Amino acid sequence: MFEIISFEFISTVVITIATVTLVIVTWQYAQATKRYAETTEKALKAADTPNIRMYLSQSSVGSTVYTLDLCIHNIGTGFAYDVEFSGKLLSFQPQHGNIPLAAYSIMLNGISHFAPGKQCRITLLFQYERKNLPQGTFDVVVSYKNSAGEKLESPFTLDFNKVEEYPQIADPSLYSIASCLRFIYGHFLDLKKERDNQNQQN
Repeated sequence: MFEIISFEFISTVVITIATVTLVIVTWQYAQATKRYAETTEKALKAADTPNIRMYLSQSSVGSTVYTLDLCIHNIGTGFAYDVEFSGKLLSFQPQHGNIPLAAYSIMLNGISHFAPGKQCRITLLFQYERKNLPQGTFDVVVSYKNSAGEKLESPFTLDFNKVEEYPQIADPSLYSIASCLRFIYGHFLDLKKERDNQNQQN
């Protein structure tokens, strides 16, 4: 009888210890899984975070000619979706056009998806001279969504008198290359006209 009771007691103790151990191991596993999920979520979010910036920048289209561009740049690590623009800046009329920025396609229709590292440039002034700069500041708000559908907003205040002092010498964008080629082509046309005039005079 004593042996049976001892066996049952030992069995009960062993089962109790095993059950408690299993509960502890299961709880630790659940906590580790939760921490892993949170870490993974944070890593994915950090790798998929759009960040749009707007600023004014000079661009060189020759040795002495500079343009002033409005730059829209996604400096983040993820796509920005449904990008929209609003604010006083949209009423500004670029030097080479007869319509305000609000009528430009990119401002009117927005951007459906804006890749990380992507940059758009809109030339506002072809002859960048401080004496001809618009006075005052222009506010603009950029609103967009991340991949999770969360809405983000970034307000900016642009001042034409607070632009980087020196032009960007190295700008690999296709727009900059096209501007340089247009300037060179115009320069060659001027040289050709001068040569033709000299030939006619001779």
